[in-house]
Amino acid sequence: MNVDSYFRTSAGLDYHFRSGFYAFAEYHYSSAGEKRAENYLRVFESPAFRDGSVYLTGRHYLGTGITRQITGLISATGFWLINLMDGSMSLSPRVEYNIAANVYVEAGACIGTGPSLKMPSDPLEGNPVRSQSEFGAYPDMVFGSFRVYF
Repeated sequence: MNVDSYFRTSAGLDYHFRSGFYAFAEYHYSSAGEKRAENYLRVFESPAFRDGSVYLTGRHYLGTGITRQITGLISATGFWLINLMDGSMSLSPRVEYNIAANVYVEAGACIGTGPSLKMPSDPLEGNPVRSQSEFGAYPDMVFGSFRVYF
């Protein structure tokens, strides 16, 4: 796939519950992505991915999440991004603390689920690495952030 033009769209909804929960869901479509998991690695040759304007390798996604304000200063969020073509998911739990006015510290993780890359049985035979799912190929990560707004 090496196309110069592509179409992307997203549609979503969100709702704030009286109990303090905030929930959201979003559907995302990208024509720059591939239809089949075994072709995901090919998309990185296209201008959309080389230029950095697209990073999701599939076509259809559902993102859902929920945030709970635990106290006036602490919130917890869980976000799930699901590739609807291969069933893999990226899970992202996080906790944020509002230290002072316009000062925040956050900790979280990104966890990919699904089949990982399929490595060649004999690299000398030239068998290529194959993708079996998008998020199964992602490494698990933990992160922290410190933000100041002015």
